[in-house]
Amino acid sequence: MAPAPVPTGTYTIQDVNGKFATVPLILNQPIQFNAPTGAQNQNWVISTVVGVSRIKSAALGPQPVQDRPRY
Repeated sequence: MAPAPVPTGTYTIQDVNGKFATVPLILNQPIQFNAPTGAQNQNWVISTVVGVSRIKSAALGPQPVQDRPRY
């Protein structure tokens, strides 16, 4: 039996000023942000995040529907 698929993707959080930052989703690892880019979604520092340090759980999102052959 194949192992269960591991969720992959990104994790997005929002600070108190409404700015967003996105990081890779890696379960049970410290959240590591990319260096600020100046773009609206990265223009804040990690110290503005309070109480968030690890992604504890995640679920696979909707899977694409595959067409089945018709006979």
